[in-house]
Amino acid sequence: DFDVFVVFQEFLVPLIKDMHCMSINEDFKPHPRIAFFPMENGVRLNTAGFIFDDESNLIQRCTVECSRNLEGFELPVNLTIGQVEQAERMIMSKIFTNHFVEAIGETESGSYYTLTEILEENSEIYATLQQLGLLIPLLDMKDTVQGAESLAINGNLWPYGRGVYVNSANNLALWLNCQEHLRVISTSSGANAANMGAAYTRVGRVISFLERELHFKESYFLGYLQARPSYLGTGLKFTTTINLPNLMKEVDNLRHLSLVHGLNLITCAMSKSDVQLVNMQSLGVIEYV
Repeated sequence: DFDVFVVFQEFLVPLIKDMHCMSINEDFKPHPRIAFFPMENGVRLNTAGFIFDDESNLIQRCTVECSRNLEGFELPVNLTIGQVEQAERMIMSKIFTNHFVEAIGETESGSYYTLTEILEENSEIYATLQQLGLLIPLLDMKDTVQGAESLAINGNLWPYGRGVYVNSANNLALWLNCQEHLRVISTSSGANAANMGAAYTRVGRVISFLERELHFKESYFLGYLQARPSYLGTGLKFTTTINLPNLMKEVDNLRHLSLVHGLNLITCAMSKSDVQLVNMQSLGVIEYV
């Protein structure tokens, strides 16, 4: 729960600093206010355009995730049946409106799927989300070890009261009550895999809109509080899936090089040459740099 950041701070503070590339002797500073987009002539824009220079077509996909937790609720793992339903309804009531559709720059609402539907055997929705890059890691409840881990992470109500909203363009997903109350994920298109700015803009518009409609759990020093300490602060992670056939021949050197630049390197089980690079720091920084 949220109290662990106070009760177990002797253990968590060094861990959090390590996760976010901070010096162990560095003091926490007040977390900056939300700022997803730059200012221009005194007006806050609602778009960000940055594209990786990828002439060699090494980038396979860009993914942006941002998570939030509702003020006044415990984390999803601790919610009762009534509370998990209430949290789901509260967020859905803001998503299925014309104001939300307009805010994210679309013309029609998307679709909502319950997690029970997604976890069905041979689920088409599961396969589609996986293909689109919008699927979150889901543990196999039939496996003894993974089932026990899921119980610890997700609680005994899982998968009840959980689901995902997918926009009409199939490049944005809002996961509800899956570790966090809200996890917004957006991906670049296959035709323009290096366009991180488009994915980031969609996430920024969603969060900026919901910030005006809902109250999210914040801390003066730790920013937006999360179930996952690595997401503290902005709750924002950028993931670039990139093909590095030559550099992967010396993966330990590549991993060290990534850490020096504040990036986590994650190897892909499906390909020996593909890796995912994820920013480590989300605490003490603003969203748009």
